[in-house]
Amino acid sequence: MEASIRLGTIRGIQLGIHFTWFIALVLFSFLLARGQFPDRFPGWTDTEYWVVGVTAVLMLFVSVVVHEFGHALTAQARGIPVLSITLFIFGGVAALAQESEDPGDEFLIAIAGPLASVGLAGGFGVLWAITSQPQLNALFGYLSLINLALAIFNMIPGFPLDGGRVLRAILWKITGNLRRATRIVTTIGSIIGTLFFVLGALAIIEGATFNGVWFIALGWFMQSAAQQGYQQVKQQEMLQGRAVADIMNVHPVAVPPDITVSEFVSAYLLRRTAHGAPVVQDGQVLGIVTISDVKRCKQEEWPTTRVSDIMTPFEELHTVDPGTPLNKALQLMTIHDLHQIPVLESGRLVGVLSRADFMRYLQLRSELGIKADGTG
Repeated sequence: MEASIRLGTIRGIQLGIHFTWFIALVLFSFLLARGQFPDRFPGWTDTEYWVVGVTAVLMLFVSVVVHEFGHALTAQARGIPVLSITLFIFGGVAALAQESEDPGDEFLIAIAGPLASVGLAGGFGVLWAITSQPQLNALFGYLSLINLALAIFNMIPGFPLDGGRVLRAILWKITGNLRRATRIVTTIGSIIGTLFFVLGALAIIEGATFNGVWFIALGWFMQSAAQQGYQQVKQQEMLQGRAVADIMNVHPVAVPPDITVSEFVSAYLLRRTAHGAPVVQDGQVLGIVTISDVKRCKQEEWPTTRVSDIMTPFEELHTVDPGTPLNKALQLMTIHDLHQIPVLESGRLVGVLSRADFMRYLQLRSELGIKADGTG
């Protein structure tokens, strides 16, 4: 999930907010300040209700960040890079650069989030017990209960919830088959999503429109995420045992270093609809020039600027060789947000691997009905 606003980086993990988070901030603040807190704690001023309500929602999302960092830090400890943590309307998501390759790692990463929420529930519970100031007491009590509820909800055994990932790790360990385990938990996730749809429809019929819409949206999210999770595992299996040489473009378009940016745009980017090209001279790769490099150059300077002036130099390039496993190449491209990557052999360019190559490969396998084990 792409963040709308980037807040910064913690331990190499980009923290961001999706625009839907602001919808949740407004809705939940209103529900707490105008509904839940006035009903439970009469006698406060409107200002006190709103201050405590907004603070509670902000602290809830801080709690979600802690929950996601439980996953992220455990993943890093198991050697799995973490790209980002993004807050959105349903909570948060930690984007890992790759799936776990071991059921034990999968279990530890999945369980770490709910354990972090339980720890927060206990900590806020202690603060609630020792605080006598009414507004703070109400705030800490709410945060203790909501973190406990977050932990319990996330342990529902359906993908993409943490409980689904925990169950997948257990089934994966028992069966030795990641795809079968994923199919089971994604099916459970889809069933739970359907249940949320039904609950939402019933709530709307009974007049609880907000709760109904929320359940329906949550059901849609779970069903779509479950399907996406299963497809990701299928794709991962399709790439198993394959090397870069199997799908790379062996006749890559390369550009000389002395052409202008204008020439590069008109003759290469627009005509060939490419995202970039290696810069090569006498068979040696000097760097790579991409759309992003072009966009950083002022358009009025294109006719007088050479591609060698704006390219990413060889020393800063990420490259692979023809024998690199496809899964590893995709991981490298994902971590560094690369659209294409030069393939070198003995220092010479022998091909280019792009995201489009991955998509074409997977699409062709699907159209031909080739299964993950290579059979039809």
